[in-house]
Amino acid sequence: AKEAGIIFAEIDSKNKELAFNPELNTLSERVILFAKKSLLSGHQENMLFDRDELKIIGKYIHCSANWNAVNYNIKSPVIS
Repeated sequence: AKEAGIIFAEIDSKNKELAFNPELNTLSERVILFAKKSLLSGHQENMLFDRDELKIIGKYIHCSANWNAVNYNIKSPVIS
């Protein structure tokens, strides 16, 4: 979002409550790269996650009671 011009306040790196969990680093880098490639190519594809990635995603994804339920499993893309 910052690369697209969205202005965000810098996160205080000393605040441990705002620290990015290291187990998300590889996954987030992969998702960002995939999104950039899709945007540049103009082709929308589904990103597939393996079982371990889905376990990590499941620990952090937030599903609001006001949103449609998120449905994900190993054999299909994440959808809502």
